[in-house]
Amino acid sequence: RADGWVESVDPNTGRTFHANHVTRVTQWDPPPGWNLPAPSLPMGWEEMKDPQSGRTFYVDHANQVTTWTKPTTAAAGSSSTPIASAPVSEI
Repeated sequence: RADGWVESVDPNTGRTFHANHVTRVTQWDPPPGWNLPAPSLPMGWEEMKDPQSGRTFYVDHANQVTTWTKPTTAAAGSSSTPIASAPVSEI
């Protein structure tokens, strides 16, 4: 989402939480106006843009890996190829 909010799952509790990558705020409750589109990525994945190339990449927060290839539900949990230009620690 353009406003920085994403939905993710806490791997320790299984609870859904919301995180804003712009403000670095996390919370259990959805932010005001939160409206989820139909999920197009497996649970725990996020689509992002590489700021240098503009290419879309995908972040698996549960396994802390990134990949250029869009994951499918069937591929959830499979290993991904990390991308050097977008380390998970900076996301």
